[in-house]
Amino acid sequence: MMVGGGRASKKQIIDTEDKGLPSSAYEVLSYDDLLIEILLRLPAISLHLFKSVSKRWLSLITDPNFTLRRSQITNIDPPSGLFLQRPYVPYDYEFVPFDIRIPSNRSPINTTLAFGPDAGNFEILQSCNGLLLCYIVPDKFYVYNPFINLSKMLPQHRFTNLIGLIGGMKLAFDPIKSPHYTVVCAEDIHDDRGYFIQIQTYSSETGNWSVCGDRFPLQCFTGFHHGIYWNNAIHWLDFVNGGLHFKLDIEHPLLTRVQTPGTLDRKLHYVHKLLESRGRLLLVYPVLDSRQLKVYEMRNEYSGWLVKYIVNLDDMGKLFPKTWLISAKRFCIIVRSVVVGEREEDSYVVMEVSGKLIQYHIVLKTLRMIYGLASTCPPVSEAKKFGSFQFIASFAGV
Repeated sequence: MMVGGGRASKKQIIDTEDKGLPSSAYEVLSYDDLLIEILLRLPAISLHLFKSVSKRWLSLITDPNFTLRRSQITNIDPPSGLFLQRPYVPYDYEFVPFDIRIPSNRSPINTTLAFGPDAGNFEILQSCNGLLLCYIVPDKFYVYNPFINLSKMLPQHRFTNLIGLIGGMKLAFDPIKSPHYTVVCAEDIHDDRGYFIQIQTYSSETGNWSVCGDRFPLQCFTGFHHGIYWNNAIHWLDFVNGGLHFKLDIEHPLLTRVQTPGTLDRKLHYVHKLLESRGRLLLVYPVLDSRQLKVYEMRNEYSGWLVKYIVNLDDMGKLFPKTWLISAKRFCIIVRSVVVGEREEDSYVVMEVSGKLIQYHIVLKTLRMIYGLASTCPPVSEAKKFGSFQFIASFAGV
């Protein structure tokens, strides 16, 4: 068995004089190859904690070959937490874990090591299956893997509109399909024939940018900056032009419109959003008049939507009844993440309600506050930036 590019090996990584350790456990932990096979099947939270067992375990868990193999295991990890950009403090992020076993002050980002002198000027633009797309003022873009603390700066390319470009950069990465990632750039430009969108893509496999020769309608990309990656395409909602759902296929850039649920056709609002969890495309739809939250799931092959969850938002009042009536009346609720669990009882929604981050388990109907924000619900234009983050991912080309 080849592990880490070398031959199978036996490393003594425990104290042979430990009288309390069963001989069978000692044999397992003595062989790197067998230990790696066990570690590959553990959830991310366990690996996060086991990195502190010893230098040898840290070396095994952070080895690029280990992360590559593990990232190719389907649906092994749900998102581990959210990155919170502190209000009114640029380039300053805090990690908010979903699992109570991870200390809230233990951020997986070590920006000094990853970005060197640029560490104080970085902005997270997007997260995608464990990788982060970051922007460094004034003109650098990085793809960063927090788990192994490696980053790669994208090669410089000639862009016409860098300021508008920041919201037009999207990361596409699916470790199940490939260890390589793609960065999609939707740049708004104009010439003597008018305004349009030009698509450029960067491939980590080739290390090059390529330009798509087709022109795309500018008005269809209004919501592209909120786009997410799913099923080899970037998906986004356009609230300005009638509440439409668009997708841009990446391999051969093609723009198509996706049908929304029949009852929501051309009725989408800014509080609605697309999310991805455990390989599923989800549409989050707060029902304003009945104080419910509906979560739709896209069927296979884009055959239609089905209602996956219905959440009674009045359950939030159990945690802070004095402020709930005001919040519910103003509908001061922002859904930050929906996590589909391996079991239905493990599924939950993370919402910002009255200046608090709430984790609500949908089936069990239990909730807890996971973070207290500095201010209550801001206007949409001033809403604090969040991004879901999955601990383990491969990182090709670094």
